[in-house]
Amino acid sequence: MGKLKSSAHESVLWPEPTGTISHICVHPSAIQLGTMGLSHSSRLSDNSCLLYSLLESLRSSDEDKVNHILETIRGSALLSNVANVVDAPADLSDASSDNSKPLGNTDDAIAQQERLAADAHSRITLEKLCDIPVFQVPVKPWTAVTDDDHLVSHLISLYFTWDHPLSQIVDQRVFLRHMREGNKNTEFCTPFLATPAYSLSWLTILFRQISMECRKTANLKPPIFEPPGRDNSNDDIVWIPYPRSNHIGYEKKSALLREIMIQTVGFTELVVNMQDLLFDEAFDMNIGDLCRAVSAVYTRLETWLDNLPPPLKIDKEAVQVPQVLSLQYHHAIIQLFDFLMNHEDFAPMSHPSDVNQARLIRLQSAKQIADYLLLYHEAYGLRHVPGQMLEPANASTLILLAALDDCKDNLKEEFIEVCRFLVAFSKRFSLARDMLANIESTAESKGIKLSPEAGAVFDHRNLESSQWL
Repeated sequence: MGKLKSSAHESVLWPEPTGTISHICVHPSAIQLGTMGLSHSSRLSDNSCLLYSLLESLRSSDEDKVNHILETIRGSALLSNVANVVDAPADLSDASSDNSKPLGNTDDAIAQQERLAADAHSRITLEKLCDIPVFQVPVKPWTAVTDDDHLVSHLISLYFTWDHPLSQIVDQRVFLRHMREGNKNTEFCTPFLATPAYSLSWLTILFRQISMECRKTANLKPPIFEPPGRDNSNDDIVWIPYPRSNHIGYEKKSALLREIMIQTVGFTELVVNMQDLLFDEAFDMNIGDLCRAVSAVYTRLETWLDNLPPPLKIDKEAVQVPQVLSLQYHHAIIQLFDFLMNHEDFAPMSHPSDVNQARLIRLQSAKQIADYLLLYHEAYGLRHVPGQMLEPANASTLILLAALDDCKDNLKEEFIEVCRFLVAFSKRFSLARDMLANIESTAESKGIKLSPEAGAVFDHRNLESSQWL
């Protein structure tokens, strides 16, 4: 077993981490995905989309909103100004008078700045109006909830872009083909399967909540199926962010579905072994044997990470959804060393260097999660975030919170970033709201004062819109 070299007589149990991304600490301004110039035909298409959206807004029964749009049209010749108010938030009160009022303290000033930015970014853009779903599918005969083919295609595209790569509960190619055929007698697409897929915004919250609750219990079993073979029919499926919004220059990449499934199976087996140790075998071990067992599990996890195919490893130059697998690895590391450090005999009966090294490994994984979330945020925003990111984000936040008093400024920025993710998740999951409340209560109980910037992020829980969403 490898050992870190520290000083001549120090005892260190934990092997040196491999495959880490400690070099990735990127300021939000470091990655810029700007828009490309629109061709003449694109501008015509944009204007047509704007006209359609404008007509839909004028049909609205919201008289205040209609009046606001008409006032903007009368007062400005710029189409961009019209686009900014089409589909704007329902509260159309004159914000300028309130925003011009002086605020009492620095905390309020920061919160006001965040809210102003939120208002500006929440308004729809021409590119958002014109996003075309990646997958075109019919609504009939799969549901009676809606008869809007475009809406269903939009939701299906969201599902297969952000959720399916990391879950793959259906075969993407076969499912889409049979859904398009519209034959309810097929065994590969049914209303039961179709509804959860395209009702991501309506039903999936319940499924996710159940899944997250189940993960709290020690009842995982090894997979009972074989990983897909080399002749898998989904190998050539491509992936592209959807909606693209104003990032119209995204390139298509391989969806890596087969590789993701193979590596997920291997990782699940390791997690099952870790679970057996933490929830069963550990109760019959003395602290020395437990430390050695934890070190062995840690080594196997490190080997798994080191052997990941390059496209699945975190890469600041090519951020992809499949790289969430690496986040799950760091989450497992945090859980492993959380268990050890919370053991009543670990600190009193272990060498100080072992305790410090365990704390460092856990903090390092929390930092890697935050660094990747920052890269993801800059690449894709926070409107569409895979649910598999929630628990790693929460674990990272709690570790960084405990280190705030001792850490450097870059860790404070990373703490704020993972809080942004939890706030974004809180718009969708009540569990995320509970996590945020737990972070606040933990900070209060430990006497940790959150910075004004962090407080401003937490304030976004009560806003209907945000610059991140």
